[in-house]
Amino acid sequence: GAHTRGAAPVWESCKVYDTPGVNGCGRKNKRADLEQRARNAVEVADFVLVCFDSQSQQATEFTKVAEWVHQFNKPVIAVLNNRNAVWRFPPRVPVGAARANLSRTVAQHAGNIQDELAAVGLTGVPVVALASKRALFARASLPFEGPDRETLDKHRQEHGADKLERWSNFPALEGLLVQCIEDHAVALRMGALHDQLRGVLDAMAAGMDAASRETVGEASVIEAQT
Repeated sequence: GAHTRGAAPVWESCKVYDTPGVNGCGRKNKRADLEQRARNAVEVADFVLVCFDSQSQQATEFTKVAEWVHQFNKPVIAVLNNRNAVWRFPPRVPVGAARANLSRTVAQHAGNIQDELAAVGLTGVPVVALASKRALFARASLPFEGPDRETLDKHRQEHGADKLERWSNFPALEGLLVQCIEDHAVALRMGALHDQLRGVLDAMAAGMDAASRETVGEASVIEAQT
């Protein structure tokens, strides 16, 4: 769980800096102040995560971030929050063809993001798609005081936190970060991690395929019981 220590929340031994978008939410702050805060975060970070959702894949607000990433030689990972509630949710989509259609849509979104990032100078950025609300339902500590507590309780009771987490695809992002830290800690701190991210992501894809096959098996059981 994360807690606050100073200016940034601490997640286990990691600090997470959540910076406001320089074109977005910081309406009460001067643009120069927002840019300076974001620049400082990029400078001290081991990873830079740029976040999108399935309803917005425009990367123009990351133009400045791209400049700082190149200046400080930082690795970038794009996170795509897919807001379709039935993606990677076998109880609602037991038929394999329907799941495949949903996955193709997500893949198109991911391709759009990579194209948009390339247009602002960030090429070869891996994209990890998540169902972030489901990840929250899986990982949130209780008592939960956030929104939609009723759905959290219902889904945990019906499916369990472990399945919710696997269906959220959050382990793919967490595994990518952990493996990069374990295998490339010195390179990260030296600002020398480049194409290794792509290799790590490709290696993780094999594990994700295995998890997908397991999910298909679970879905077949669910479909047979309905």
